[in-house]
Amino acid sequence: MTSGGWVGTWSPGIGDPTLAGWAITVGYLLLAWQCRNLVSDSPHVRAPVDDAPLSIRVVRGARLIPKAKRASLAPTPLPRLERVLWHALCIAMLLLGINKQLDLQTALIQGASEVVASFGLEDSKDSIKIFFAIGLAIGIGTLGLVLLRVTRRVPPPTRKVLYGVVALLFFILMRALMFEGFARRSGLAALPFTSGVFELTSIVWIAYWAYKRKRELVPNQPLQGRKG
Repeated sequence: MTSGGWVGTWSPGIGDPTLAGWAITVGYLLLAWQCRNLVSDSPHVRAPVDDAPLSIRVVRGARLIPKAKRASLAPTPLPRLERVLWHALCIAMLLLGINKQLDLQTALIQGASEVVASFGLEDSKDSIKIFFAIGLAIGIGTLGLVLLRVTRRVPPPTRKVLYGVVALLFFILMRALMFEGFARRSGLAALPFTSGVFELTSIVWIAYWAYKRKRELVPNQPLQGRKG
């Protein structure tokens, strides 16, 4: 196998310099920041009302918000399962953003092809690719089902975020099939979920419901001025 890069023909570099490619990359990185920000803005435990931040207790210098109102404005603790989930999503979105430009799956596939060739199994390459695609599909499908089952009791916005994550996993599977030529040969390449439009739509969906979840945890703090 001829090699012109670090792994086969692959070398580190900008893999998708198009406007859509950069938009998706920035979208992943902003999602990572949003997930991290959601966790950091939510306390581990609910603070006593009298220990609430000054911005909650005092508005425009002098007027105190009633104690009951302060309790509703204090940030809500994030359950442990959700905290782990949002940390995992932060890492996953960061890695997907990096991978969008570095195109690491190409290095993985070409590296695997070189290993197959080194063992003299080139005649079985197509069969190995089929097993790889089937294994990837089973792995992604299982991960998606586990995510949805484990998080059945999470709030609706978080559950809808997970729907978007499962959609992204499905997109990743289709993109892997594209690299192996299965989608092109079967006609799947013409479907919208193999394009960047589907990927970008999933990112926007996740960002919207992550924002809704944060608004539940950290409510807007209305400004109340003195009357008269």
